[in-house]
Amino acid sequence: MFLVVWSCAPQKEIEIKLPEYERQLVVECFMEVGKPFRLLLTESVGFYEGADTPIVLGAQVIISHGNVHDTLVPGLYLEPEGTKIFNFQSTNVVPEDYATEYSLQVTHPDGRVATGRATVTAKSNMGALLLSYNADSMASITMNWPDDGSQKDYYLVSLHKGTIFHGDPDLDSPLVFDFTLDDRIGNGENFTIATLFDYRHGDTLISTLYHIDYAYWRYLNSLDDAASSNGNPFAQPGVIHSNITGGLGILTGFNYDRDTIIVP
Repeated sequence: MFLVVWSCAPQKEIEIKLPEYERQLVVECFMEVGKPFRLLLTESVGFYEGADTPIVLGAQVIISHGNVHDTLVPGLYLEPEGTKIFNFQSTNVVPEDYATEYSLQVTHPDGRVATGRATVTAKSNMGALLLSYNADSMASITMNWPDDGSQKDYYLVSLHKGTIFHGDPDLDSPLVFDFTLDDRIGNGENFTIATLFDYRHGDTLISTLYHIDYAYWRYLNSLDDAASSNGNPFAQPGVIHSNITGGLGILTGFNYDRDTIIVP
């Protein structure tokens, strides 16, 4: 691969030979109790290779837990909510087991192997969603939940308006916001989050609280940092924090609590 640079003087042309980029396996595997093991397997691309993400076919994907070894079947699988696509899925579902460590092994046809380990987090339950109003009868929604003071906890909080997924590219995304947080401040106390007064009579608001592990929390934050630095010449290049050995990505198990309220 070559990079050609012109200086201010047009007669000076500098040719720099760049090392060839070595693609890595990229794994995104999510384990939710009662749902199949699902995995998206792709490859990373170099900076100058374009934005298309190569989908990997023909790999062997095995998730082991205890004496059970689930081989995921290749195909095209759409999450029921429509927000994620996978190319490997199991015929068995994730059991309700928060103590067992799950291990993943992905073997590419060319011999590359990617592995990972993770457990499934237990659910954190939200309290009832609360509405408050301003002088213009616009509503704010308040979400709250208790934090377990005996352990370190990490969360992903999201709010959708109307629906989780509508599938129409011509319409605005129903996602109002999503963000991560942890209990470095307020460990063992109640978390309370209130929105602005942006909602009116008839609006349907869907609040979701994901209880996630440290690896997934770190992975999501590093994705945000990498996206923020992309294209900014003054930003530190983003580093993706991964828990996959022999590749990039995430193996994680999480639970969520979801509630819906309609503004009266």
